[in-house]
Amino acid sequence: MTAALLRIDTWADVPRAISTMQLAGADHRVPVLQALYAGRIGTWEAQRTGCTGACKRFLVMVRKPALVIIGDDDDFPTGPDGWPVAQRLLRWARQVVIHGAGGHPAHYEGAVMAAEVVGRLLLVECGTAHVEAWKAAAQRWAGQAIIQAVQVRDGAAPHPLPAGRSRAQ
Repeated sequence: MTAALLRIDTWADVPRAISTMQLAGADHRVPVLQALYAGRIGTWEAQRTGCTGACKRFLVMVRKPALVIIGDDDDFPTGPDGWPVAQRLLRWARQVVIHGAGGHPAHYEGAVMAAEVVGRLLLVECGTAHVEAWKAAAQRWAGQAIIQAVQVRDGAAPHPLPAGRSRAQ
């Protein structure tokens, strides 16, 4: 479950979304929503359809540290080629974190803190199979941005796990 599956239309919806994510055991993004609610950052989740008017307004108008998320570790991962907005967001970012491992709240709190330092952070959630493609895209388009990758350890199960497989197998 990601924040994209939770509708947040008003400020009052943020605590409900945080609670829902925690209860569902999908709490890896909770630090991002907590930081948003506390006024520490602005955040936006990119859509595969491209950079809509609302996205463009966010990128131009956000006046606080910003963290934008691309969620390419869903049921239909594509790598950067499936995201028309990838080039625009990579050029916008001052830091790019390519997250090709299972989500953990500490990783996302780290991304929030980094956004507070650099001002504009792009967090790409992707599967193991697309880490290298995202790294190549970042090297091609992100200019002078700091580029980091979080990956599964050598020999560990890929992220995300194939359907029907658990980490214990």
